[in-house]
Amino acid sequence: MRKNPQKKTYFRGLRRWLLWFAVIFIVPTMAFMMFISFAYMASQSGNGCDDTSSPRTSQSTSSKTDSSMASDSDWTHVGSTAYNTAKGVFDAWVSKGLSGAAAAGIVGWVNTEGDFGMIGRAEGHYGTSLEENSIKYGVVPAKMSWYTHEGGGGIYQITPYTKYAPLGSADWEDADKMNEWVGKQVANGDWNASMDMSGKNRTFRQMGEETDPQSATLAWQAYERGSVAHIDPERKKRDAQTAYDLFDGGKYKFDEKLFNEHFGSGGGSDSSSDSDSTGKRDSSTSKIDSDKAIKWFEERRGKVSYAMENRDGPSSYDCSSSIYYALVASGAEDNGYAVSTETEHDWLLTNGYKLVFEGDWSDAGDAKDRQRGDIFIWGTKGSSAGSAGHTGIFKDANTIIHCSFGHNGIEEDNYPSYKKGVSDLGKVYVYRPTGKGAKDKCGAKRRSNGKMSGGHLFDEKYQVIQPYGYTPWSMSRPDMYPNGKHTGIDFNTVNHADFMSRDIPVYAVTDGEVTESAYHAFNGNYLTHTMPDGTLQYYGHLRDLPLKKVGDKVKKGEVIGYLGDTGSAKGTPPHVHFEHKPENTWHQANSDDDPSFLFKKDGTLADGEIIDPQKETNMASDKDLKNKEESEDK
Repeated sequence: MRKNPQKKTYFRGLRRWLLWFAVIFIVPTMAFMMFISFAYMASQSGNGCDDTSSPRTSQSTSSKTDSSMASDSDWTHVGSTAYNTAKGVFDAWVSKGLSGAAAAGIVGWVNTEGDFGMIGRAEGHYGTSLEENSIKYGVVPAKMSWYTHEGGGGIYQITPYTKYAPLGSADWEDADKMNEWVGKQVANGDWNASMDMSGKNRTFRQMGEETDPQSATLAWQAYERGSVAHIDPERKKRDAQTAYDLFDGGKYKFDEKLFNEHFGSGGGSDSSSDSDSTGKRDSSTSKIDSDKAIKWFEERRGKVSYAMENRDGPSSYDCSSSIYYALVASGAEDNGYAVSTETEHDWLLTNGYKLVFEGDWSDAGDAKDRQRGDIFIWGTKGSSAGSAGHTGIFKDANTIIHCSFGHNGIEEDNYPSYKKGVSDLGKVYVYRPTGKGAKDKCGAKRRSNGKMSGGHLFDEKYQVIQPYGYTPWSMSRPDMYPNGKHTGIDFNTVNHADFMSRDIPVYAVTDGEVTESAYHAFNGNYLTHTMPDGTLQYYGHLRDLPLKKVGDKVKKGEVIGYLGDTGSAKGTPPHVHFEHKPENTWHQANSDDDPSFLFKKDGTLADGEIIDPQKETNMASDKDLKNKEESEDK
């Protein structure tokens, strides 16, 4: 069969046409695109990161980094917006004399607090658009459910955000200013060494001298003072090490001259006279100046209004926020947010106050023997929020100064007369700054318990990761805590990361008999046992089923299980939820008794407080517990 010559000629023509099309159109198009690509790369060559200038002497530690490329959020990617911001934080601190390890520790901590990808990010806003997520553009930070103040924002998650700059301020996108502002806060004494998560209670100077970034990052909690229940120390240590390696932290040693220029010879630590040589505040001596607090009120009398919605000043307050800001201005610990009449009790104890009166509304004892500086709180604990409570400070035995709805601001009143015009609010409490507070470390005779002796929950350093009372976590979880109160204490060991690969024993705190030993979806593996007075102790979230069964006798100091995270604790740091319970009920979160008395003679264990079984403690002795039992029987 002969081939068709016309068909062959047709295909040769088609190939020639396609070849000419490629030469005329496709090749020039590709060349043009390559030209554009190379031109763009050349334009970016000046933005490289091979700047060899030392941050010790640089005038601008972040080259005025802003968030114009907010979506460029991987801080470990060299040249990204987030990298430049994180490097700016690192440079800001080494330029003030801190070691590279200390600066890397700060970077590692704040990485999970704020956001390097967007400098002025508002709390609760997670998008990539600068205009829709930055405080600079008027985006209001979200308030967490437990907040009594505005939300936070910025690299350091400054809370409330109004402490740093107002809504819409360009300062929210200026990393240099933000770093400088935080540095000044530390230099002015915003550092509580007792909150150091390593348990070393380091001053800021000691943190600045650190050579280990993973240790340094834990010290930053002395500035942050966040709830340890929501902090992942292992993540922060990993991030600190990453920053140290990424920014060549080993090149930068502690520079004493630069450090002193910025923070003084005192090192930016708590400069109060009641701090010891480690910088750890001893709240057995209250540092609050009552005269100064009263003067704070007098200066604002008739000049501010009352508002529960806008209670953080400077033009309006409510009763409890005015007490809070007056006392903070007079030396009290900055809680990070203004207290309410519910949370004010524990905060006063932490700051060296003592409860000197508690009684019913009809009891006139609250008006007797009052002193200048005494603080009253009206409203039964657990139900005093909002209009169901009130608080103020005594100017003298009969006169109070307070911020009230009736006066629409701050005013003075005769205490008995003013109280008569108020409806019954249940209970009345009066606190006095006598220095016998929740962190009392003086006055009581101490005894050593030895490594394995009874009374301790663990045989290694352990800490409070959520205290008893009204905490941010408990107030945000009404499903778990209907009254908003954390009804026990959450403890874990300081070194707990390997709790699944090694046994971390949990010990019985007193003698008793086991009444419950089981698993429940909420409690996890749990155990309860009696105390000598018939009340019970509850241990929740144990790793495995308890080693003791119902009816077994337990001795103080005997192993009952191992540290775990079972039940509702899954996904949180491993811990033991410990309660002192008045009756045998399997469910946690139903006790009205603070179990702190089992671990210290006076006061309430504070968030982050560390107990070391190797050292002397002020834990309650058997005699103390017996005396408590006898006094309660009376």
